Amino acid sequence: MTKKIFLKLAIVSILVFVLIWAISVVCSENKNCATIELRQQYLNELVNLRDVNIDTEIKIDDYIISGYTGANGMYGMAVFEPIGSGEYKFQSNANKDGSESLISTVSIHGVNYNLFWINKGNLDFAQVTYSTSDGIEEYKLDIENNEILYMQAPDKQYEVSVVFVAQSGEQYR
Repeated sequence: MTKKIFLKLAIVSILVFVLIWAISVVCSENKNCATIELRQQYLNELVNLRDVNIDTEIKIDDYIISGYTGANGMYGMAVFEPIGSGEYKFQSNANKDGSESLISTVSIHGVNYNLFWINKGNLDFAQVTYSTSDGIEEYKLDIENNEILYMQAPDKQYEVSVVFVAQSGEQYR
């Protein structure tokens, strides 16, 4: 009886080891996301969105933040970290349905940034509101070409909200 339990544990341990090894090999093979095409390919495989298209990209301290849409109505932001020699690896991803605004936080070199994006055209500006124990602070950020917006996050606990305003005056939260 003890030999059967030991054998089962050994088999499970080997399977877990092989699975971890396989994941690390796949991840290391997919690290180079240096071009927009490679990033799109990686996102198609990663988030299973079907037909991911990167619509906009920005850089923060050499990190690439890609704003993408998928054929199923989902959209999101993915962060790619520089690993040297012009190569990038995937760091994080956040996505939403339809016309909801997307707020995400990313840490870059130990600094936290809030990222704001909505998959809409003809936007004029975004009104960002931070609520902290010190009070409320509001910022107006101009938008050009459906770009991803970002701000350095406050050092203390906070709540953040964003309202995107179209050129027509229509608001999106």
